[in-house]
Amino acid sequence: MVLSPAVKGQIEYSGLKNIDVFPNEILDLDKNSVNDFVFHSMLMSTSYDSMGTHVYLLYGFALMYNFQSTLYQNSWMIRSATQSGPLGGYVHGLAENAMVDASAPYWTNTSSVDEYGVLNFIQKISVTNTTTSYYYNFQQGDFNGNEAYVGIRFQIGSEVHYGWIRALVSELILPVTIIDWAYNTVPDEGITTGFIMPEFNYETFYTSEEVTIGLTFDAPVSGIEPSDFMVDGGSISNVSVISSQEYDVTIQAAGEGIVTVELPVNSAVGTGKVVGSTTAQFIIHNLPTSIESEITDPFRMYPNPVQDVLNIVLENRANVDILNVSGELLMSRKDVMEAAIDVSQLSPGIYMIRIWNNNTSPVTQKFIKE
Repeated sequence: MVLSPAVKGQIEYSGLKNIDVFPNEILDLDKNSVNDFVFHSMLMSTSYDSMGTHVYLLYGFALMYNFQSTLYQNSWMIRSATQSGPLGGYVHGLAENAMVDASAPYWTNTSSVDEYGVLNFIQKISVTNTTTSYYYNFQQGDFNGNEAYVGIRFQIGSEVHYGWIRALVSELILPVTIIDWAYNTVPDEGITTGFIMPEFNYETFYTSEEVTIGLTFDAPVSGIEPSDFMVDGGSISNVSVISSQEYDVTIQAAGEGIVTVELPVNSAVGTGKVVGSTTAQFIIHNLPTSIESEITDPFRMYPNPVQDVLNIVLENRANVDILNVSGELLMSRKDVMEAAIDVSQLSPGIYMIRIWNNNTSPVTQKFIKE
């Protein structure tokens, strides 16, 4: 049984995009077929020798600008009203938890739509010969080798909306990456940069079809309901509020086996901030099943270390799980006596194999993936 989440919250989030900009990338933030902003990057270099002198030149920039020719509200936060570089005002690179709203002190494009916002600018000159050397290095911008947020406002129809775009610019300009963006769907209402991250607190195994697990957030949220969750292998029967950052979630499993619970992005409401998604996966066991024989410890497992196929031999039928050292379930086989498990896709490292049925406690051993 799978429950679809309800749509709630006023923050629209793009999801991870990781778009590399070269030379241009046009963003339609709200997917209304009206392009909002353009990001542009360029890097040029040349070197030559003349009369015993070696000359090296490097010039590059990462910019953003308004795609529209008439919408003055399509603008971004800059460092100051007077700060300007060779190509325009420097974009204010915001950290997390910065507010983007009408009270921000400096916005560009208040009187012209032709301004550029400079994320990073670089110019290097080197002139050397046998008697002298000259070096010039100019580099400026809040995105000089940094990941930061751009505070933006843009128009949807005649209404003004506030948002952010998260970007990463190399010290040498390329690559320029647009990581993601978000905006407030409520006109004229601000937004806070960054994310509220949720985390499920749970054990790996449960012996009851009804399970309560904790859900915590690193900032206050509200509006969480059972219908907000996506569940595979069961359903949510209750959500209890412990505090604005702590909740108890009661899950009704469909039966023995793996239950996956997900709280999608923006299912909860954070104050002007994106609420990120999280997933819990655990096992319901020790319920009545056809597996009634006991597990023999130790079981046979070979080869160890292993490269491709891990062979498991049991004396009685049981369930077999492969987990990483953090206890995350990676693979599962049910009701087997012999199993050849393909582990070739696992990264090299230490893993655990767990054997269990309804009559005994789980038996766990480590193995090494080469």
